[in-house]
Amino acid sequence: MEFCTRIANQLMLNGIQNGLSENTVSSPLSINVVLNMVTAGSKGHTLERLLGLLGSENVDEINAKSRKMMAVTEGGGSSASNGPILTMVNGAWVDQRFPLIDKYNEEILKGIFNGEANNVDFRAKNQKIYLIS
Repeated sequence: MEFCTRIANQLMLNGIQNGLSENTVSSPLSINVVLNMVTAGSKGHTLERLLGLLGSENVDEINAKSRKMMAVTEGGGSSASNGPILTMVNGAWVDQRFPLIDKYNEEILKGIFNGEANNVDFRAKNQKIYLIS
């Protein structure tokens, strides 16, 4: 999470240096979730680099940490707590030319992150893609 906090801080600093005058929020937690989803679906050199950036030994460790993180958002609306409520909505937009492996979609995206995959034609003209994190 330290790496994700540094990324969020750098995004904010870049915005300030570039004269960003609008309200901006940068979430280390959201960055961590995205990187964990990508890491869980990676292999080879990419997997090694991502694990190093995230300070984890293997994908099982990433998945275990992600399960704990997502458990905080489940049932966060409990009336027993008067504190803030945290809710997350996760998803992946995947180029339709490169469909996800069913196991990744079911076990990782749905099973851990309570998210879903959407196939998109990234080559289509005039298509708008929105990043919501």
